[in-house]
Amino acid sequence: MNAVPDWVQRLADQHLAEVKHDEACAGTLRYITPQARLRGISAVRRGECLSLSRPLQAGASVRADEARPTFMMETFAQSALADHTTGSDRVEIDCHGLANTHLDGLTHVGLDGRWHSGQPSAAPSPDGSGDMLIGAATGISTRGVCLDITALRGSAWVDSPVEADELDAAVAAADIDLQPGDAVLIYMGRDAFEASGRTYGPIGDHPDGRPGLGHSGARWLAEHKISILCWDFLDAHVPGRSPLPAHTVAWATGLVLIDNCHLGPAVRALAAAGSHAGLVTIGPLSIYGATGSAVNPVLLY
Repeated sequence: MNAVPDWVQRLADQHLAEVKHDEACAGTLRYITPQARLRGISAVRRGECLSLSRPLQAGASVRADEARPTFMMETFAQSALADHTTGSDRVEIDCHGLANTHLDGLTHVGLDGRWHSGQPSAAPSPDGSGDMLIGAATGISTRGVCLDITALRGSAWVDSPVEADELDAAVAAADIDLQPGDAVLIYMGRDAFEASGRTYGPIGDHPDGRPGLGHSGARWLAEHKISILCWDFLDAHVPGRSPLPAHTVAWATGLVLIDNCHLGPAVRALAAAGSHAGLVTIGPLSIYGATGSAVNPVLLY
């Protein structure tokens, strides 16, 4: 039986029919044109900026079956000269999971034995060969549009899947003409959820359902040719439905995902500025063969 849901395979076929192989390897970043970047610059009103990243914190992995740390740092101080001390660090960062803010590469999700664009999903080469991590060669800059789902629902956080109708309503509330190549910042209230003492964990920890982006919401991203999804909660889980809808869309279309963003401050800052958009800039590390990178997305508004 085909392991890929029919609706996902249709997206993948349409994507590959529209683009050349080299463009397919760029995923949805191919939608980011100079005009898209200028659209982001035009959205800047105050010249203020803030980070969309969660702070890196040492601790055990929140993956279902791994105990390795999400982040470790060793610091060193060396007196190389009589009057000078040099400090240095060695860091280890988990570039996936549910703790650290990170970019998913196009060899992060495989389905039916294939990566995005149809390449066989063999294990990434340990010698670091292969393509450079998506977006690393040039960096990523485009307009970021904030969609505040908590404001629509009148709740501190979402407790059920966010679907296409709510995304349409959020775009209408922002009074923005969404364009191909835009990034969307979908705020679902994870910061408030965790501040209340609740824990956001793997799907196995939420067998009765997990909040996040639902199936029609994931398809909505493909239909609107969104380049980048910055989100706090990740894929919703609905028992009996195929898992990880947005990550599955990423496999089909090359959608660039920035997982585990810290979006509450951006929502409040944009509201204070009377705006819903700004320029988002992301700089993945220049690593060949990587499946992802820890990143610090910055919003200039």
